[in-house]
Amino acid sequence: MKFRKFTKQQFINTLFKISETYGLSFPQDVTNQIPDSKEYVYQINTKNPAVKILIYSSVSIKTGEMRNNGNDAVRIVMKWHTKNGDLHKHIAKHLRIDTLFVNIRKTLVEANKNVFNLKGFK
Repeated sequence: MKFRKFTKQQFINTLFKISETYGLSFPQDVTNQIPDSKEYVYQINTKNPAVKILIYSSVSIKTGEMRNNGNDAVRIVMKWHTKNGDLHKHIAKHLRIDTLFVNIRKTLVEANKNVFNLKGFK
């Protein structure tokens, strides 16, 4: 397992390719909606209008690059908007290694299939 660094542009370009290839909605930058975020956060809409997939990129807002080895991983979370507020469900945490984008792709495709299974939200 070799640690890899990616820039913001590389990360978002790959997310767009994954979305286009696998019929997912294109990612939207929602960083400004996450209070005190130090990393870029992207949202993918799903077939369930109340459920969004959030991708915490590990790309620093300050530098536009992924943080140093051991400081973080890419995290994927589902957000379910309810009348009583938003609920969240941790989906995956991916290390920034050579297979990062393969792992992200698998997680996004599988998560998008399960947007009507609302068990496990907190």
